[in-house]
Amino acid sequence: MSSTRYATQNILTQVILIPLGIISSVVIARILGVEGRGVYAYILLLSSFLIPILSFGYPAGAVYEIGTRQFSVKDISFSNTLVSLAQGTLVAVIIFALWYFDKLGKTGQQISPQIIGIIVALICINTLLRFSLKNIVADSWFTLDNITQILRKIITPLMVITMIVFFSEKILGGAIGLLVGSGTLLLIVLFNIRKKYRPKLGFNKNFVKKSYAYGFKGWAGQLSVNANTRIDQLILGAVASAEALGNYSIAVMLSELIWILPVALGQVIYNRVAGDDNKEGNLELVKKTHRIVLSFLLLCTFLAALVGPYIIPFIYGNDFSGAILPFLVLLPGTLIMVSTKLLSKLFTASGHIAITNKVQIISSIASIILYLTLIPRMGILGAAIAATIGYTIGAIVFWYFYKKTFAERLIELFWVKRSDIQWASERCLFLWNNLRK
Repeated sequence: MSSTRYATQNILTQVILIPLGIISSVVIARILGVEGRGVYAYILLLSSFLIPILSFGYPAGAVYEIGTRQFSVKDISFSNTLVSLAQGTLVAVIIFALWYFDKLGKTGQQISPQIIGIIVALICINTLLRFSLKNIVADSWFTLDNITQILRKIITPLMVITMIVFFSEKILGGAIGLLVGSGTLLLIVLFNIRKKYRPKLGFNKNFVKKSYAYGFKGWAGQLSVNANTRIDQLILGAVASAEALGNYSIAVMLSELIWILPVALGQVIYNRVAGDDNKEGNLELVKKTHRIVLSFLLLCTFLAALVGPYIIPFIYGNDFSGAILPFLVLLPGTLIMVSTKLLSKLFTASGHIAITNKVQIISSIASIILYLTLIPRMGILGAAIAATIGYTIGAIVFWYFYKKTFAERLIELFWVKRSDIQWASERCLFLWNNLRK
């Protein structure tokens, strides 16, 4: 039941994050307006988009090495800090160069020298924060990660809203708020890591070498995943107006709420599969989880499609009505992406990272071709159509390799059994009893 306990912590955290995230996004959107929300979304994108893409697989490799108990967080934290700062600096230099030579597109032209300086600092902070959190999650310290995610939805929005109100230039205020909020989170995480692990000083060359060696095998695939889920907004920011990006960013954020469950369960499944030699039991766990989660989220997607067209203009304002259609188009794609998120954990943790890599590259290439074809012609609707098709292609290819690799029938991933409901009920009961204590 330890896996259930960890999964429960993650799910409860995500449940808390939903209202916090929506409330903060509504307040910021109403203060900034559609165009301002678009520029703000672009700042968020620039300060995070290239971090995983230019990681060369290091984070995934580090998670594998720690998750399989080859190295401890105590031994590698200092090395992780040095690698994070080096990679963050690389990304920051690239983003600054693109801005300096006016290669960030239409929305990028609204970014001032002060804001680009903040983005550069944010990139370095976000890289170290991201890599540090991955390490502690690989060590199953989900409590700190969950607390950090909750604080991210409290501290950062409060700082952003405060600075937007305080500064006459609202976008600059929002950027400063992001910097203060992210910096505060980083200090909290580093303090707790130091307190628990008492990291050793010194560069662990063996850990870094092995992390890059394993992670690089799946780097192209991870690059593809991040490109597939965010490059649509990058292209929109380059070729469309900030207003279009403002509407689309809201549609994407709301449609991706469906990923709460697979995100909460994914790392728990990864740790369980990577650290347990019972291949048959691990496979059965993934199948059960896949069936229950996908069935439940199918119902949630249907309900979201019914109420979304009324909820979006009600909470964000009529100016954001342009987000309704892309939201509806994105929903089928984000639902089917749930399967991809769960199966990718199974393949990667089982040592089949090459297959994960291959699937993600295929999906990404298809999506990018569609983005470049449809966005200039159809704007945010084209972006939503391309994303949904790309997500679907990725899932279908994963199903093919699942059947081929594990010699399992595909129906086992989808047909919910009575025993599945009993299994899920037992874990819900376990959760309830623990909450009462």
